Amino acid sequence: MPIGPLHAEPGEPPLHLILVRRDLSAYRHLHPKRSGDGYVVDLALPLPGIWRAYADFEVEGEKVVLGRDLFVPGDFVPQPLPSVAGATRAGRYDVELGRQELRAGVEATLRFRIGRGGEPVEGLQPYLGAAGHLVAIREDDLAHLHVHPLETSAPGAIEFGADLAEPGRYALFLQFKHEGRVRTARFTVEVAR
Repeated sequence: MPIGPLHAEPGEPPLHLILVRRDLSAYRHLHPKRSGDGYVVDLALPLPGIWRAYADFEVEGEKVVLGRDLFVPGDFVPQPLPSVAGATRAGRYDVELGRQELRAGVEATLRFRIGRGGEPVEGLQPYLGAAGHLVAIREDDLAHLHVHPLETSAPGAIEFGADLAEPGRYALFLQFKHEGRVRTARFTVEVAR
C-alpha cells in the first residue's frame, strides 16, 4: 500500500520503528528510510521470542501508531520485568528517575538525571532533534507511548511530560546521546489507579 508524505519536526525522522520483546526484556528503536512508495530498514532481532513492532508517525498532523507481532525462532525463556527502582545503569552512566506517585490518566513530569563518576553529565547531545526520547510500554497489553522532552537547562537532566492512561506496570526506555553514542536506560514504574 503506498504511503503519502509523513510529517516530521525538524531533526526528527518521519517514521519511528519501535521493537520490544513481549516480556519487555529487549528494545530497539530504528528509523526506516523512504524507498519508493514505502519505508525500509535492515533488521536483525538479537533474541528469540515474540516481538511487538510499532510504526510511529504523523499524517496531516495526526499521530498514528500501527502495531504487529514478529516471531523470532529459537528457545524463548521469558524474563520477568525488573522491580520498580529509581536508578539504573546504561553502560558507564548512572541514570536516576525522580520519585513521584504516578496516577493513571494524570500527566506527570518524569525527571531523569544522568551522571558518570558521581557527577552530572555535561554536554548531552541532541538525539533526533531533542535532548532525548522516552518510550513507555505497559506490561499487560503492550500499550505504547512515545514522548519528547520538555525544555530544561539543568546539566545531565531530561524531563518528559507523560500521561500514562491506564494503571499497571510499565517499562520505560529512555534514550539519550553523549559523546556521539546513543544510550538506552530501562526502568520499571507502577502507575496507580
